[in-house]
Amino acid sequence: MKRVLIISVSLLLAVVLVAAASGCDDSAKAKEYMKKGDELSKKSYSLASFTEEMDSTDITSLLTELGLDLAAASAGAWESSASEVTSEIDRMISDANNAQDEYEKILALNGVDDYKQYAELKIKALENYIPVLEGLQSLINQMGKALSEGKSLSDTAGAWYKDNKSVQTELLKTVTYWAEAELLKKQKKLEE
Repeated sequence: MKRVLIISVSLLLAVVLVAAASGCDDSAKAKEYMKKGDELSKKSYSLASFTEEMDSTDITSLLTELGLDLAAASAGAWESSASEVTSEIDRMISDANNAQDEYEKILALNGVDDYKQYAELKIKALENYIPVLEGLQSLINQMGKALSEGKSLSDTAGAWYKDNKSVQTELLKTVTYWAEAELLKKQKKLEE
């Protein structure tokens, strides 16, 4: 009887120790996933400055920030510049999707509520951000078509902007969620 009791207590103690150790492992894993997700979405933060009072001029500035050479249109090198920027946007979309995957891994962990809250904010940011990038690809395609038809790029950008006001809203939501996540990270000292 004593032997059964000792074995039972030993097994219970082992279970408790494993549970305690896995809680520590979950924090370490959460931090690892957070850092990887943050690294993948780092390029996205550079677009945050375009949310204040955005207009069609800012949309073209946003494309310029991504590397689109608007002067290339008059020099006959539009296709090359547009192709480079479209490839960059494709990479950013891929990185954003991969970052979401990393943040979602955090949601599956136990005992990491602050990291989960951070991950949820980052996921919301990326869910709004990806349509912004897709919208910019659409604008580049429309500008290329307009150029081939001899139309003004600025007029095309202005018309696109009027028809796609949701891009500004989605970018603003993205920046808001990012800011909330960064504030949480700082307050909860998630990087330490």
